[in-house]
Amino acid sequence: SAGAAATDDRRDDYEYPNSDDDDAGDEYREERDELGEGLRDAAGAVDPNVFLPIAVAGLTASIDAHAAAAAAYGKNGQNDDGGGRAVDASVKSVEGWTFVLFATARLVGKDGPSAAVGDAIFTVERLVTRVPVSNRTTELAVWTVGGLCKALSAVTDAGVLRAALGAVVTGLNSDDPSVSRGACVAAMRTCESCARILALPADQSSHSPQSASDAVSAIARCYANGGPWAPPLATLRRGQEPMTTILCRGLARVAVAKSPGSDAEAACVELAGPAINAFRNASATLTASANECAAAPSHDALVRALQAVNALSRMAAECCVVAGALAEASAKSTGEEAPIPSHPDQHPDHPEHLVFGKPSVAAAALADALLPAADEALRALAASAPVFSAAGVGVVANHPAVDKRIHDASEASEAVAGLLADVVAAGRVAPALRSTQCTGAALRLALNAYASDPVRCHPLLDVVVAALASNSSALRLNPELSSELGAVARAALDAALDAYERRPGFRHDDAAMASMFKLTQASVRAGCASLTDLAERVASLAHESLGAGSSGESALSSLTFAADVLSAAAMLNPSRHAPGDAGVRVGVGGMGKVDPGMGRLASNLARAAGGRGDLPGWASDAHEDAIRLADAFHVVLCEHGAGVALVRAMLECANGLMPPGLVTDVSAALYAAWMAVGDGRMAEWLHGALGGDRDGFPRDSTTKEQKEDFIGLLLFLHADASGHGDLGPSRLGKTGEKHDLRRFKRCLKAFCGGKKSGSGQ
Repeated sequence: SAGAAATDDRRDDYEYPNSDDDDAGDEYREERDELGEGLRDAAGAVDPNVFLPIAVAGLTASIDAHAAAAAAYGKNGQNDDGGGRAVDASVKSVEGWTFVLFATARLVGKDGPSAAVGDAIFTVERLVTRVPVSNRTTELAVWTVGGLCKALSAVTDAGVLRAALGAVVTGLNSDDPSVSRGACVAAMRTCESCARILALPADQSSHSPQSASDAVSAIARCYANGGPWAPPLATLRRGQEPMTTILCRGLARVAVAKSPGSDAEAACVELAGPAINAFRNASATLTASANECAAAPSHDALVRALQAVNALSRMAAECCVVAGALAEASAKSTGEEAPIPSHPDQHPDHPEHLVFGKPSVAAAALADALLPAADEALRALAASAPVFSAAGVGVVANHPAVDKRIHDASEASEAVAGLLADVVAAGRVAPALRSTQCTGAALRLALNAYASDPVRCHPLLDVVVAALASNSSALRLNPELSSELGAVARAALDAALDAYERRPGFRHDDAAMASMFKLTQASVRAGCASLTDLAERVASLAHESLGAGSSGESALSSLTFAADVLSAAAMLNPSRHAPGDAGVRVGVGGMGKVDPGMGRLASNLARAAGGRGDLPGWASDAHEDAIRLADAFHVVLCEHGAGVALVRAMLECANGLMPPGLVTDVSAALYAAWMAVGDGRMAEWLHGALGGDRDGFPRDSTTKEQKEDFIGLLLFLHADASGHGDLGPSRLGKTGEKHDLRRFKRCLKAFCGGKKSGSGQ
C-alpha cells in the first residue's frame, strides 16, 4: 500500500529509540549499541524465536527483583543505603533486559512462537503501566511493541493486542518526549500490521475486543488534539518526522482498511481534518511572521519566520499522508459501486469512461479543504519570499539565524509541490479524483504560482509532470483529455522558456533548469501535440544545456534531457521512425544489458524504460497527437541537423567538456538514444558529428579511418574490426554483447580518452 511504502522509505528513522539527549546524557549508549548488534547477529545466525523466550524470562525475573527491592527499600526507610544500592542495581538490570528484548523482538516475524510473543507483550505492558522503572526502560518497552508488530498480526489471543495497545496509549500520555515518540512509532507499526483487525467494529470481531477499539480511538483522540507533548518542531533532527505525522501514518492504515468503502472514506475525511487545520495554521503563522519581519526587521522576527516555514513544510508532508489515504478510500468506495459507461460506445473496462452514482466525500475533502489550504500555503510562501531574500536567506541557508535542522523556504515549496503532485497522481487509482475540482484545481494552483516566480517555484512543475504521468494511459483513449493536458503542459513550458530568455537568474539556477527539462521530457513522452511547433526550440535547448559543460546533478539532467530529444521521433512513432534493428524493437528490453555499477543515469534510464520512473511512458503510436509530434522531431533531428549537433555535443562532453568522471553517464545517454533509433540513424549522426581528417576531434591526430573504425566498434557493426592505434581490440577488451552498456562505454572512453583527454589534445 502507499502508506506502507512510505513507511518503508523511512525505515531507518524508525529503527532505534532516538532520544533527543542520547548524545549528551546516555553513558551506556555505545555499550547498548554493541550489545544490540551482537544479539541481532547471533539471533539471525540461530533463530530469533529461540532468543525471544530467553529475553522474556530474563526481563520478567528482573522486574520481579526490582519490585521486591523497591518494596523492601520503601519498608525499611530512606536511610537504608544497602536497599538503595539494591534498587539502583535492579533498575540497571531491568533496563539491560529490556534492551535485550527490544534488540531481538524486531527480528521475530509472523511465525514467531505465539506464547512467547504474548508473554513478551504482557511483560512490556506490566513494565509500562504497572511497574514503571525509568523513562529509559519505558521508552525501550514501547519500542519493543513496535518491534513485535509483525508477530502481533498473527497472534489470535485478543488480550495480547489489547495489552500492546494499552502500553502504547500509556506511552503516548508520557511527559517525556522520548517515550511518547517511541509510543508513536509503536502505534504506527501496530496499526499498519493489524489494520484489518483494528478496522473491524468491536461487535464484528472475536479477535479485537472493545478495549482494542477503545485504544485506537484513544490514539485518534491524541492525534486530533495535537499529538503527545513534544518539543518545538524546530528541534527535530533531519530525517525525523513530527509525532503527529507518525500517528497519522498508522491511523491512515486503519481508516483505509474499514469496510465498506464509504466507511473508509468517512474515516479518512475525519483523519484529514486535524492535518489540514495544522497546515492552514502554519500558513497563517508564516504570513503573520513575515509581515512582522517586514515591518520591524530583527533577528528574533526572522527566526520566528523561519520556524514558521519549517512548520509549514512539516505539515504539508503530513497532508500528503492523508491525501494518499483519501485517494485509497475513494478508490475502494468506487470499486464497490456498479459503474456504467458514460457513453454507450465507450468500453466499461476503462475507468476514465465511467460514472458512479454517489459523490465521493474524499474528493470533496480534497477539493473543499485540502486544496484551499495548499493555496494559502503558496500565498504565505510568496509573501515571505521578499523577507527571506532581503535578510540574505537563500536556498543554501548560511544565514546565522538559520538552524540547519529546520526546513527552509525552498524545502517548503517542494513539500507543497509534492502535495499537489500527490493529489494529481491520485487520479490514477481513484477515478473520482480525476476531476476539474481536484486535478484541475491542483494544476491551476501550480501553474499560477509557477508563472509568478519560475525560479523560486520551480518544484511546482512536478505537478504537471505528475498529471502527464498518471494519465498516460487515459491520454491514448481520450483525445479531449490529451488536448487539455497538452494545453496545460504548453502553458507551463511557455512560462519556463520565457523565464529562460528574460530572467538572468533562471539560467544559473540548476534546480530551475532541471525542472524545465523534466517538464519538457514529460510533455514530449506523453505526445503532447501542443509542443509540435516547439520541436526545434526543444532540440536547441538540449544542445545549449550540453554545451554549458555542467557537472553533478545539472549534468545528469542535461544528459537525460538530450537522450530523450534524440529518441523522440523513434519512440513516439516507432512504426515509422524506428528501424527493425533498434534495440527497443529486437527484444532486448528498453535499455538492453545494463550491469550494476554503471552509474545513476543508466539506472534511471533503465527504470524509465521499464515504466518504473516518475516520467510518463512513451506514447508510441498511441494517438494522432503523438504521431504529429514524432514527425516534427524527425524533421528537426534528421533534416535540420539537430541529431548530428546533439551527438557531437555528447561526444564533446565525453572528451572533456564535462568532468572526466561523467564519461559513464555520457555513455548511458548516447547508448539510450542508439537503442531507440537503431544502427543506421546513429551511424549517420556519428559520421556527421565526427567529421573528416581536418575536424580535429577528438584529437588533431585522429584520422578518418580511425573514426570509421570507432563507429563500427561502438555500434558493433563489425566485430572483427582491426582497429587503428589505440582503438584496437586489445585496448577495448572483449566486445561482448552488442546491446551491452559496459561494452559501449569502454569503446567511447577509448576513443574520447575518458579521464585523460581534453578536446583537441
